[in-house]
Amino acid sequence: MLRDYERVGVVARGARSTVWEGFDPALKREVALKHFTAGDAAAAARREATALASLQHRNIVSVYDVFDDDGVWLVEQWVNGAPLAAVLARSGKLRAIDALALVHGALSGLAYAHGRDVVHGDVSPSNILIDPAGTPMLVDFGLAVSPGHLSLGGTPGYMAPEAAAGQPVDKRSDVYSSCVVLAELLKGARLFTHESSLGLTREQASAAPQLGGIEAPVAAVLSTGLHPRPDDRPADGETLLTRLEAAIEETHGRRWLAGAGLGAIGSTAATIAAGTTLTAATGATTATGATTATAAKPGTSILSRGKLVAAGATGAVVIALVAVFLLLRPTPPPPHQTAAPTTTPPAAAAAAAPVAQPTVAGVYTWHYVTYHCGSFGLPAGQNDFPVSVGLQGNTVTIRGFSGPLNADGSFVAAGPNGPYDYLTEQGVFGTEGGRSVIRDGTWDDKFCHGTWTAIKQ
Repeated sequence: MLRDYERVGVVARGARSTVWEGFDPALKREVALKHFTAGDAAAAARREATALASLQHRNIVSVYDVFDDDGVWLVEQWVNGAPLAAVLARSGKLRAIDALALVHGALSGLAYAHGRDVVHGDVSPSNILIDPAGTPMLVDFGLAVSPGHLSLGGTPGYMAPEAAAGQPVDKRSDVYSSCVVLAELLKGARLFTHESSLGLTREQASAAPQLGGIEAPVAAVLSTGLHPRPDDRPADGETLLTRLEAAIEETHGRRWLAGAGLGAIGSTAATIAAGTTLTAATGATTATGATTATAAKPGTSILSRGKLVAAGATGAVVIALVAVFLLLRPTPPPPHQTAAPTTTPPAAAAAAAPVAQPTVAGVYTWHYVTYHCGSFGLPAGQNDFPVSVGLQGNTVTIRGFSGPLNADGSFVAAGPNGPYDYLTEQGVFGTEGGRSVIRDGTWDDKFCHGTWTAIKQ
């Protein structure tokens, strides 16, 4: 027990920090427990906690607690997913519409943070976490500062020129980093190619990079965001987001977001995360899908470069880990650790019969038959979209909700924690024409109700 938090197992271990899967028995939810022992790393943890305490947004990871106990412990939202860097390493270049949708979500979170005068300080593919539904979430606020403060560091190749020079940074510095991420996703290659941090800094400070191959309206927005001079960039995340939305609509139409395949990307993140194994406190961390923060060579797939951290913040470690996809993993608790209580009733688990994973797991095309939320029906463009379905043992997971899969193929998947515990997805797996389908699907919460069908892609 650690201030009433239960440690289930280690998911990542660095020189100055260790990340645990944990459980909060009081609120009955999974949490991430980050333990920082070095003094400078502890200071970064407290900065992250302070920054995140004021931020509540679906595209930003939440912080729940921070306390001292043989170092500093940071308690954060447990997200079953993988960093964008790991997804890219697995999938390669994304479709333009998918890249735009991912960065659009991350920018929504960044604009929210900027509205509260929080500068992230290290926007990069390693710090955008993708959950199983394909939702991008900003993580690692260990280098966050208020506008006008000196830069604490960042990731070479993504840091704005003023940040790389150790100068004061503001919201326009995050704008620059965000534009580097989007430009690299659209090009499928590194934007800046020097291997040394000094070479990268000089390359970035010389001029805005070439954006050939990117659609002209989007490239025009990126070119302003990538200007070496902060005064020539959009003022903040909200301004960049507004300009980018106009450019995307000019190219792809007003309903562009409906064409994005975020469900498939979330499925890739879930697959990667499912390969991460928990270890006991004394064991070595095994993360088959994890990437390490090492210097990248030109021409390689888009992975994170090692983080460059200024003096006084050298402990702000980026652990480019693949978070354990907990609800898809039947791993027993490590020795001498307290296991999180199962959400599957023992009787239901005993009665359920295993279903072959290739039959059930995969990406399905979701179709709402009816959808009512008060007096509102299904919003335009919100039908026939991809959804990732996972299965491990007898636990089925759909859009972050999980529950036991019964012998007859029926299931009821409930919300994992937080304000949406009252939401459920339920249906029956079957086959039609040789393809896996879900019949009799319903979706309910306190306010809304929907019926749906799904067919495996």
